[in-house]
Amino acid sequence: MLIITTDPGVDSTRDSGTGMTKQLGFISALPSDIVFEIFEYLNQRDCLACLTVCHDWYNIIPQYTQGIWKELRLDTRHASGDYQRLGRCLGRHVKHVIISRRNKQEQQIEQEQLHSIMRKLIDWECIEVESFELECGITAEDQTTFVDLLQQLAPQLTHLRLVNHMSLVNIMHLICALPEVTHFTCYFSEALETDREVAVSANIPIEYVTKIINLQLDAWWLISKQQRESLLKRCPNLQCYIDPRQDQQEMIDLDEVFQYCPKIKIYSAEHIEDWQHEKYLAYMNNNLSGLRCFHVVNSIEFHQVAHILDKYQGTLEHLSIFVSDWYPDWPNLSELVQLPNLRTLIYHASTLDANSFRIMLNHSPRLETVDLYLYSSFLHLTLNTLRSLHVLHSLRYFTCHSVVLNEDLSLLTLLERFPALEELVLYDATLSPNLPRYFESPKHLKYLELGGISWNYDDDDDDQEATIVRFFKCLTASSKLQVLKLTMMVISGPDLLMEISSLSTLNHLEVQLGRDLQGMEEVLLEFIKTLQNAVIKTLKIFSVFGLSFDAAAALADLPYLTTLCIGGDVIFETDVRVNKKGFLELLQKSSRLDTFMIIGQFVLEDGNQQLEHSHIVSLVGQIQASKTPGTRSQSWDVQHLQSHFVKSLRRYEDILYITNRIVW
Repeated sequence: MLIITTDPGVDSTRDSGTGMTKQLGFISALPSDIVFEIFEYLNQRDCLACLTVCHDWYNIIPQYTQGIWKELRLDTRHASGDYQRLGRCLGRHVKHVIISRRNKQEQQIEQEQLHSIMRKLIDWECIEVESFELECGITAEDQTTFVDLLQQLAPQLTHLRLVNHMSLVNIMHLICALPEVTHFTCYFSEALETDREVAVSANIPIEYVTKIINLQLDAWWLISKQQRESLLKRCPNLQCYIDPRQDQQEMIDLDEVFQYCPKIKIYSAEHIEDWQHEKYLAYMNNNLSGLRCFHVVNSIEFHQVAHILDKYQGTLEHLSIFVSDWYPDWPNLSELVQLPNLRTLIYHASTLDANSFRIMLNHSPRLETVDLYLYSSFLHLTLNTLRSLHVLHSLRYFTCHSVVLNEDLSLLTLLERFPALEELVLYDATLSPNLPRYFESPKHLKYLELGGISWNYDDDDDDQEATIVRFFKCLTASSKLQVLKLTMMVISGPDLLMEISSLSTLNHLEVQLGRDLQGMEEVLLEFIKTLQNAVIKTLKIFSVFGLSFDAAAALADLPYLTTLCIGGDVIFETDVRVNKKGFLELLQKSSRLDTFMIIGQFVLEDGNQQLEHSHIVSLVGQIQASKTPGTRSQSWDVQHLQSHFVKSLRRYEDILYITNRIVW
């Protein structure tokens, strides 16, 4: 968020005895292209600060920093006050404007505040805006005023995004008033409860055609099926349609959607994450035709989905199917999923049998990502099933929840079918840790996440820990593993910890220690010391009862550590007892640490004495002053959000998150 002071700026009058070039320094001494490149390293706050250096900088710096201000974020603070320096930096080069609430406690942006901000932007000549995003702003009563101001601000507006609105707006009125809009998003707040419908197409001629190619709506309880159909009929060039539906009766027939909008490449009846959406939008910038991304739920009738899959089997590349328990189960889709160009398969359902798994993968040879999640059953993959799988040379990401691979060669055979695998995630899985001596670990594996694993040991296995150690050694021997997450998987022996810590390529590690781990304090210290040979940036250790001085000092010696999380035993609600001197050593000595999290009940001890809140605040102030010379010591701002939720203690360089409860 852009933070702007209320300082009105500097006097704009020139000193008659001072020439501009004498005050500009390097700006006048260097070629202009180099000056432009230098100022590209500034952020918006730095740019505003530079304007206070001298009168000449105030006048000329805005010429070199226009690229910094292409995107402008404002909030309700900017509705009042004289932001002279901000105005100096703005103009026709501002292309993207985002107006939001100052904080989440504000339920709605007042109309007077919104109109004041928009008028200021017009006064600052920001009149060539291409993208406009508004959070909690428009009301039906003031929509005409908003549209009039937006037409002045952005006569060529192409992207309009309205997020979390708590008042009804006339969607079609907005679209018709802004005829150049190609991307339109409207998300209503779930807190908006009303018996009225959103007026979508009232008084708009049926022959009116919009330029919209990207339409995202989230207001199924406000926009009726008839109104949405009327809107779609006016969008013949639509390529992306995202419209999460919750009511089966309100779903528009898929054949009708594709009849109204034959150019659709992306269709989703579920929310799509922003990063995923940006990835899919690349399809809209090419000349490829046909449906490319299809996200459906079983509130849509099965025969409609089957028809679309059959019709676009030659073009479909991303398929997500969410079969919930709220509606009757669909028939088995495996024989329909015969998509030769499919790259992403996401299948979340109650059940999936091994034969369907085999058919879906064998009929999609170009798969890159597979994500399977079963709610109420297990996917039993036998050796015969795995051996009948085709080799998928492009598969890089494989995730499976609730899978059974309990034969000795099961995991080996699965990995052999995915030779290019980079990420492997298995949850609620039954695995055999008995890997053969000739096992060749996946060479490209960078990310491994195992959670809730049940091990299927041999009956004559006397040393189960040694078997698990051999398993991890074989699995990671040839890989360049960077991320390892062992969640809901208790480590009860020191040998496995030492094996994990010896992975020199790791930069992200999450482990959970066992309550019965013998000599936990000594083992933990040795484990941390061994990690100094790796490039650990993020370290999360759970079920830790205490952090001694030596352990904390060893953590401070990890040269690349930026994020540290120490968690107690959540089930038994044990304390995380942290030595005071070690705590100070860690925060003061660690050169890169910027986030420190303690999950559970936090006790900071000085010998056998627990420190009071005021002592901790004083310690933090001392650390801040020592790490930032010339800065006055400041207390941490303790935000009591909610009991058992995040409480944050913030300071200038480092952040300490303490969740659950704090024992002072």
